[in-house]
Amino acid sequence: KAKTTAQAGIAEASSTFAPKGAVVAATSVAVTTTVDTISFQLTLASGSEESNIDPEALAFIYTDDNSRHSTSGGAGLTGGIIESITISKIVGVQNSLLKGGEVAEVVVNLRQVTAPGFTALGPDQTFRVEIIPPAGGSLILERRTPIAMSSVMNLE
Repeated sequence: KAKTTAQAGIAEASSTFAPKGAVVAATSVAVTTTVDTISFQLTLASGSEESNIDPEALAFIYTDDNSRHSTSGGAGLTGGIIESITISKIVGVQNSLLKGGEVAEVVVNLRQVTAPGFTALGPDQTFRVEIIPPAGGSLILERRTPIAMSSVMNLE
């Protein structure tokens, strides 16, 4: 029993997802001083079992130098900097279950209007996106926007 309990604890503590590829920030054509979207790909971490990637099944925590917003992907998107979250598979069967070898793209759309509790993500700011699955450990991506913004920025 002790071995089973220890293995369960290790599985829960290790991340379910692993990043694959670059984190890309994009600005709108009209306003290139604030970030509109943050895009990245994820896959299952080594040794992880399949996981539901429906945005409503996941929780997200976004923080930057001026804002913090925690939400499930399908609810609670009012009043914070996250406007919407879309997840779609770019490799594998098109459903909401991510299996080994499959890759999903996550696009986090940010609000551009400054409101109480948040300010739009601008140049030279550190931001962090945490994805929390229903079971297993979370994936944390932390990057810094460049001093000179452009329409598409690779934030590796």
